[in-house]
Amino acid sequence: MMLRIFVCYPRVDLMYCTQLLPYLAPYHVWYDLHIKAGQDWWQEILKHIEWCDVFVLLVSPNTLSSKYCQEEYTIARAKGKRILPILIAPCDVPSDMLTKSYVDARAGLTVKALATLKDWLTATEHALYDKKKQYSTRLSVPTQFIQAYPNPVTFVPETVVEDVSAALERGDTDTALYLLEMAEAAGVTSPVVDLCQWLEDVRRSIDARAYKQRADQAYQQVKTLVKKRATFELGIKAFETFIQEFPDYDPDQLALYLSQRIAPSLLWCDIPEGEVTLEYEGKHRVVYHVDAFRISKYPITHAQFQKFIDAPDGYNEERWWLFSEEAKAWHRAYPKPLERHTPVGDYPRVNVSWYEAMAFCLWLSAKTGLTIRLPTEPQWQRAAQGDDGRRYPYGNTFSRDACNARQTRIRSITSVKMFPLGASPFQVMDMSGNCWEWTLSKNKRDADPNKRDFYLAKGGSCSSRAEAVRVTARAALAPDSRYGTLGFRVAVVGQ
Repeated sequence: MMLRIFVCYPRVDLMYCTQLLPYLAPYHVWYDLHIKAGQDWWQEILKHIEWCDVFVLLVSPNTLSSKYCQEEYTIARAKGKRILPILIAPCDVPSDMLTKSYVDARAGLTVKALATLKDWLTATEHALYDKKKQYSTRLSVPTQFIQAYPNPVTFVPETVVEDVSAALERGDTDTALYLLEMAEAAGVTSPVVDLCQWLEDVRRSIDARAYKQRADQAYQQVKTLVKKRATFELGIKAFETFIQEFPDYDPDQLALYLSQRIAPSLLWCDIPEGEVTLEYEGKHRVVYHVDAFRISKYPITHAQFQKFIDAPDGYNEERWWLFSEEAKAWHRAYPKPLERHTPVGDYPRVNVSWYEAMAFCLWLSAKTGLTIRLPTEPQWQRAAQGDDGRRYPYGNTFSRDACNARQTRIRSITSVKMFPLGASPFQVMDMSGNCWEWTLSKNKRDADPNKRDFYLAKGGSCSSRAEAVRVTARAALAPDSRYGTLGFRVAVVGQ
C-alpha cells in the first residue's frame, strides 16, 4: 500500500524534479526520464497518468508554455486524479491550477514547503487506502485509453522546420526537443538546416536555462544572508561555496561583499557612464567616454594591503607577477615590500610600486571572481570630477578643510577618512592630496620602443601645492617607483 506518483514538469525544470525526488522516496514515483530508448514516449506518459494516484505538477513559467505539460495536466484532471501543484517559480498561474492545496516552493524546498508536502501526501494516502490492504504496482492500461488521448504534437517530416520554429517562438522547448528527436530517429534531413546540430543547440539551450535556474535559486539564498548584518558572515561562507559551482554567475555582484572580508572595510562607489575631458601640455584637451564602473571609496589602506602580504597565496606567490617580464624580474630583485615607519591601519598604503599595485589587483580578482584593476586616468578623473568639470573633487575652489595638501600644513599622510568634506560628486573620498595614486594609464609621449614606459599617478599628496591636487593634475613615474607619498586605489570593471 503505497501512493503512486506521477511528476509532471518541463524539461528545463529537471533540476527541481531531481531535488524533489528524495522527498518522494517512500512512494512509487514515475517521471519521464524513466522512459527507455525505443519506447513510445507519449504512450508511456499516458500509461503512467492512468497508473498514478497523485499527479504532482511543478508549476513555473516554463510549465505554462509547455504544450506537453498542459496536455498531461488536462488529462489528469479529466481522469479525476488527485493533483498537487508545487509552485517552483513566480508566475501568473491560472486559477484552476492552484487549488486550495498546493506547495509553495518558490523559495526552494524549505522546511515549511516540505512539511506541507508531507502532510498532503500522508492525508491522501490515508484517504485512498485501507492500511490492511496490499496494493499491486502492476501496470495495466486499456488500449482505448491511449487512443482517446492522441499525442498533442503531430510529427510531420515535411514541416518539421516550421513546427520547431513555432514551438521555440512560443517558448515551448519540450515540443521543439520532441520534434527534433523524432526527426533524428526518422533520419529526416533538410536542404537548408542541419537538424542534428539544431537538436544539439536546443539541448544546450535547455541545459543553459536549467543551469541559470539552479544558480539563481541558490544565489537568492546567498543574497538573503549577505544583505543582513546578523547573517553576513554565514552569507560570505555560503557565497564562497556558491562560486565554486557557479563561477560565472553573480548578477548583483555579491563578490563586492566578499572583497570586504578579504580586504577589511573595502567599500565601493558606483560611477555612472559619462564623458570626461583630460588636459595635456599646451592646453590640448581630449574628451573620453567612460563606461560605468565601480571604484574603491578610499585608497587601499595599510590594513588592506597587509592582507595581501600576509596571505599564504599573496605577495610571495609568483603568479601575481607574471603579467609582464619587467614585473617578474622586479619582484625577483625586490622580493619584500617596503614598510612604513609607523604603519596605521586606515592610512593609505604607500611605498608601493606600480608592479605591486597590479599584483594586488590580480590577487584580489582571483579571490573574489571580480575583474579588479587600477583605474585608467579617464576613470579616475571621472570618479573625482563628475559631470560639471570642477577643479577639485569637492568644488572649484581649493579648501584646506577638504584635503591634505601642502597648504593644510600637516606635512604627512593621514587617515583616509580624515577629510569628509573632500567627497567627490560620487562620494569617492581622499582623491585630492594625502598620497598620489597609481593609474593603469601610460604617459603619452613619443613612441620610442627603446624608452621605458612611465605610468600616470593622480591626486597629488600631502606635500603638493594646490595646483598639483586638482583633478586634472598628473605625475609620470617609473613603475618601480616607491615613495612615502605614493599609493593606489582600485576599480571593478566589466561586471
